[in-house]
Amino acid sequence: MSFRDWINIDFFFNLNLLFKSKNAVPTFEFESLFEIQKVLDETDIEAVILDIDQTLVPFGKSLISEEVRDFISGLASRVNFCLLSNVPRSKARIERIKDIEGQLGIKAVFARKRKPSPSAFQAALKYLGSTPSKTLMVGDRIFTDIVGANSLGIPTVLLPPINPRTDPIFMVKIPRFFESIYLKSAKLCRARKEN
Repeated sequence: MSFRDWINIDFFFNLNLLFKSKNAVPTFEFESLFEIQKVLDETDIEAVILDIDQTLVPFGKSLISEEVRDFISGLASRVNFCLLSNVPRSKARIERIKDIEGQLGIKAVFARKRKPSPSAFQAALKYLGSTPSKTLMVGDRIFTDIVGANSLGIPTVLLPPINPRTDPIFMVKIPRFFESIYLKSAKLCRARKEN
């Protein structure tokens, strides 16, 4: 496995997205994936981009719960879905993603660049045949899922990680610590601008 598989170089090439604090603030914050039902019922969203690790399953796991499978299956008749993940592209990890695709009946988009690169989200939009305003991004990471989608005007949902104990220390736990600080700061900046 190459260095690029373990380090998200695309994050560093897109640091400029972090300089706009509005990119860090999610449109919605929910405690559970199931709460996106409210957004889908009250808006004209027609497509959903789902992160995988810590959004659908604990990091590195592949078994989707029956409740999640039923929930997504119930929405699939009115909303298009795709998966978008920054999982390293080793053969074993790609097979894991294929397993998750099979359980959910949803395709994963493998973009040339990784989140938060706008091109990763543009690849997902192209696959879904949707526009940013009619698409919802659901994920657990500020620096990748939320910042990248917000930079294109895609409404975002931030979820807490399913099981933070499964997060790799350097790839996720340490960045997640800085994400929480950055989100608090971005919310303060927004509140000051609104007052």
